[in-house]
Amino acid sequence: MDRLARMFVVGLTVPLAALVVAALVVRPDSLLQWLAVAATPFVASAIVASVYAYRSRGPLQPPTPRRAGARRP
Repeated sequence: MDRLARMFVVGLTVPLAALVVAALVVRPDSLLQWLAVAATPFVASAIVASVYAYRSRGPLQPPTPRRAGARRP
């Protein structure tokens, strides 16, 4: 399986698995609990996207110091 296909499969299955786990753990009875369970896939999707973005680009580098009076490129 190539990297793009793996990312696609993980991007679909992790939020779905998080939804199932949240529904089984919380066992929603009230509207607030249902809203928390409904928000779970969106939060999981954001986490998966953040992890893939971090892994593909690497960590942010601190800015390099410039000499006084140097022109910006």
